[in-house]
Amino acid sequence: MAADARSRDDGIGVALPGVTIGSTSPFDAQQPPRETPTPLPSLGAQAVTHALGLIGSPYRYGGTSPSGFDCSGLVRYSYQLAGLSLPRATGQQRETTRRLPPTEALQAGDLVFFSRGKTALHVGIFAGDGRFVHAATHGGGVRLESLATPHWRQRFLEARRVAPSDDQPFPR
Repeated sequence: MAADARSRDDGIGVALPGVTIGSTSPFDAQQPPRETPTPLPSLGAQAVTHALGLIGSPYRYGGTSPSGFDCSGLVRYSYQLAGLSLPRATGQQRETTRRLPPTEALQAGDLVFFSRGKTALHVGIFAGDGRFVHAATHGGGVRLESLATPHWRQRFLEARRVAPSDDQPFPR
């Protein structure tokens, strides 16, 4: 049987109608298909995904689980689900993360800190598009809010990146 654009003898005597094979080299069939690996989401993006999944969980002072979170408990829990153990308290989370200069763009998973002075009193996880996930004491529970609202804009202290280094790794 002759090979044409509509059929071809595959070498075993079976014609494949409607199939065109570009090369008759026996080595072509042995090559595995090339795949472009799908990049894994960053640690920060994973933490955001976990935090967004907790929206609606209630607020509880000192809370560290879906039955109730405070702000730093939500951050710690979300990062723990992503595979990284952060310190428990807001101040400790601030101390163990890298301060971002105001000119550096925020990335999903960056921590945003708020205060009424120089002491961080509240923390959330930047989710992208100018929004952050946090456990709110007023209005109750885990929710997504805009950094641009006057309340948060007035209290914004700084943003910090969760980036373990060789000299200060975070325990798993």
